Amino acid sequence: MTGMNGGRSRRPRLLLLLTAIAVVVAAAVATGVEGSPSSAVSPVQAQRVVRAYDRAETLATLRLSAPAQDAVEVPPESIIDDATFAALHDQGQRRSAPAPQTDVRITVYVPVQHRGAETFAAYVSSRVHGQPGAILMVFRRTRAGGRWRQSMSPAYPGAGSPPPVAVGAGGYVQSLGPSTQARRLRLTAGTVAADYAGLLELAGRGDRLASGNPFAAGAYTSRLAASDRQVVAQLTGAGGTVTGTALPAPYSGLTLRLRGGGGLVLFTVSVRQSFAARAGLSLRQAANRTPWSPLLAPGSYRQVSTTTLMTVAAVVPPAGSASPVRVVAETASVIAVRALQAGSATTA
Repeated sequence: MTGMNGGRSRRPRLLLLLTAIAVVVAAAVATGVEGSPSSAVSPVQAQRVVRAYDRAETLATLRLSAPAQDAVEVPPESIIDDATFAALHDQGQRRSAPAPQTDVRITVYVPVQHRGAETFAAYVSSRVHGQPGAILMVFRRTRAGGRWRQSMSPAYPGAGSPPPVAVGAGGYVQSLGPSTQARRLRLTAGTVAADYAGLLELAGRGDRLASGNPFAAGAYTSRLAASDRQVVAQLTGAGGTVTGTALPAPYSGLTLRLRGGGGLVLFTVSVRQSFAARAGLSLRQAANRTPWSPLLAPGSYRQVSTTTLMTVAAVVPPAGSASPVRVVAETASVIAVRALQAGSATTA
């Protein structure tokens, strides 16, 4: 269940390149990758930004420094990581150095930039202790020559595979705005986000998904709903209640054109859930801060309410297609908890 995932599915680390080029790259993130205002960041520069971000983010995480983290991230990613830092601070813990990685591969997708904010995406795969992992990160800057910051990083289950983004001249890709999406895609990014929020709301209440929903069966749709039904059934079977709402979150996403038509849509959803035990019973948070968020201290509670941010990547078929939307990657993190004990309220 979204409100009981115990925290965040952390992204795999990039292999740190402790070479002369890493020093140059770190400087590039600090000052912004320079280029003429009329040109996009190049794919080579984008690769350097990704590697430099990982170095800066690793240092911020080891120090549990929210200001250092916020220097290289923007919402929703900065909100997610700030909540993670808060939970670790509350427990008196420190982050250990990331495990060594092998077979690190970075594929960047740099759209031809237009006026206003600039953005690009990066698919990163690696192995940690032999286990594969992959994420899809989005980077933004508000002006040419400004600082690139990471904004979201949905994770693939297992190894994943690079999305089949259409690459054109010079290695650049095409981002699709709302009007182009309406012409070329089965559903616009806004509609996909709203429909997925509706799916999460049903799943979070333990309800069965509507047969006409546009999503293919998978880990983040039908199997998520089935898992939630089991958790909700346990609570309601003991006389408890579960309520919740889910809505698209007001953060900028990205839609990239795919080979053969269709689009890769990245968006964020906010989920609020409330779990209440019946009179005479309680919801237990164990000493290891499970099954609820690490933001909640161990103890017994009459009610637990959570707010979760979910960053999502979905493949949307082209207009006229009857194929379903496939949710291919997702990262979920509880960013706030409010809990009620006998005669008191606790907010984390």
